Amino acid sequence: MIELKNVTKFYNSNGVVTLGLRNINLKLNKGEIVAICGDSGSGKSTLLNVITGVDTYEEGEILFYGNETSYFDQKDMDSFRKNNVSFIYQKYNIIDSYTVLENVMIPLTLRGMDNSEAKLKASEIIERVGLKDRINNKGSKLSGGEKQRCVIARALAEDSPILACDEPTGNLDSKTGDEIIKLIKEVSDDKLVLIVTHNYDQVKDIVTRRIKLSDGEIIEDVTMANVEAEGFMPMKLDTKPMKRRYTIQFAIKNIKATPKKTCLVSLVLLFVATMAMIMTLFSFEFASKGEEANSYNVINSNNVIVYNRDLKSLDINKLNYENMSINPFFENREHNIKLNGRSEGIYLTEVDMNRRLIYGTAPANDNELAYIYPKGTPIANKEEYYNNEASYLFETMSSYISFGKITGIYYSDEVTYPTIKPYRSFSNEMKLNLNIDLLRLTANDFFDIKLMGINEDLASKTTLLLPEGFELTSLECTILDTYPVELDYIASYDSSINKPTLLLANPKSANFKLDIKPYMASLMAKNPNSIRNELINKGFDVTLPASDYSTSSINKVLRNTLLVMTILSIVAMYFVSYAIISRVYQSRIKDYGTLRALGVIKEDLGRMTKIELGIMSLASSILGILLAYLIGLIFKLSYINYISLAPIAFYLVVMLVFGILIAHKFNRRVFRETINNTLRDGD
Repeated sequence: MIELKNVTKFYNSNGVVTLGLRNINLKLNKGEIVAICGDSGSGKSTLLNVITGVDTYEEGEILFYGNETSYFDQKDMDSFRKNNVSFIYQKYNIIDSYTVLENVMIPLTLRGMDNSEAKLKASEIIERVGLKDRINNKGSKLSGGEKQRCVIARALAEDSPILACDEPTGNLDSKTGDEIIKLIKEVSDDKLVLIVTHNYDQVKDIVTRRIKLSDGEIIEDVTMANVEAEGFMPMKLDTKPMKRRYTIQFAIKNIKATPKKTCLVSLVLLFVATMAMIMTLFSFEFASKGEEANSYNVINSNNVIVYNRDLKSLDINKLNYENMSINPFFENREHNIKLNGRSEGIYLTEVDMNRRLIYGTAPANDNELAYIYPKGTPIANKEEYYNNEASYLFETMSSYISFGKITGIYYSDEVTYPTIKPYRSFSNEMKLNLNIDLLRLTANDFFDIKLMGINEDLASKTTLLLPEGFELTSLECTILDTYPVELDYIASYDSSINKPTLLLANPKSANFKLDIKPYMASLMAKNPNSIRNELINKGFDVTLPASDYSTSSINKVLRNTLLVMTILSIVAMYFVSYAIISRVYQSRIKDYGTLRALGVIKEDLGRMTKIELGIMSLASSILGILLAYLIGLIFKLSYINYISLAPIAFYLVVMLVFGILIAHKFNRRVFRETINNTLRDGD
């Protein structure tokens, strides 16, 4: 069955070469129970490991059914053990976090057996070795004898032609040891059984052959019973990777089987995930500052923008400044609308259109909206929009404000893109009552242009700029004296000439005053920084477009620096996390060694670890998003406005790669140490 020809093994440790085996010539046949004896350091465990493919050899050849094995790579050797060798070791090498049933099911699952069938067969084997009452106990809860019985049951489940036993009774008392030896005899039918032992008397009644080693050489080979040798048989190596679903099952089982380790690793990943989420959002926020300047048509060095971040109306009594403008105006721009929880390529309009109701009911008040499709456009899911909330984007404050629900869906031949229309478009009168759900108040470029009909510069005047299409007669007016800010002009923007048009000059003399509640005001100041401090002390939020949103080279350097710092921080957290997680996973190296001995190939074991840490990384990332959001809410941090699909998608990908990289680095250590340190006991 197995033939060794002049097999020699050396160990090289720090440049010191040590002899393990020298010129071993040996033939072993199925049906033999072979005791391998010798003093400590004689090479008996080394011989067993070389025969079973746990260790390599430098010279000679090992034949299995006449097939050479010297050309085997690591994957071939894993496959050889998977299909031909079962192990019983002094250190038991069961997976302590698995139950007895799960341990015995491992080889059956590796061979692709269905889970229910594997469970049934494993239960029968467990009953055979006398562990029926302990079937659902974890390996860590078993006595030494019970662990060895579990290992024997697993060997029976493997049903391999070679049973390798390395000091199987070394950690047991004599009575339990005798029971294990008898059990090995019972399961040895039609197998080659190799028993490394320092206590030959304990196994002498069951062995058919004794081999004794000294200093890596065979000094005695005594046969008690002859066994007929078998001839050449073709050998097939199954090196196909484990089915993906089995790999995922093992990964999930590992996560569930070690809840304390899973929680500790998850806490480490959660800390990293939360910090990475906050840094990612701050990076997105800072990077967007340069783009946010585009929401201002002109950046004037004297411009001061005043607003309330909570979107409450400004207290005008605190804003009695000269050179102030209050600028409510509509933006009919694409992607300023969020509908049904996501950004939509639709427009907001106040222009009346020919339309036909096809679903729902017509808007009846200011909280109801119409959703209008271009005529002839197929509408797949009307219910997706019907009765759903729409929000308008205040770009300067990066916030969405709800302005109603869609009650009616229409077709129109006057729209090119999907359009939302508020109820006021359907009324006979258009009134500006500055229930400004739809009005955006921000700086505009009318400081630097001449108003149509007025020759003087507006920079020294207080001007109200109204939405395009509004007429002065449609405004609700009250006596100006009740309003603390005196308006010099009321104007309306005219898109056809790209300039404001004068509606009313000196409204005070005309006894006009608008009852408005602005959310934002624009001031012109000689010393913007002093005005900023003064306004902040009054409780306002303040932006200086010229400095806060500058796209200067200095700000670009700062943005790039922040990005580099974020990347370096994540890299640093990677190494710190690996240091912690590798210590937590240290005990898992023995488990991985056991799986390697059972024939799990390198790719499968690596994939299993990556799935484990990938799952924990994603779960921790989701919790990190929620935690970052709560921190932002509690401390009112501005990055909360940037929790959207783009940064979250980027962040989840980064964290998934983060977990996989940690697993990859850990795998390199596992593959380097597992077979050498976990399975090669003794010599």
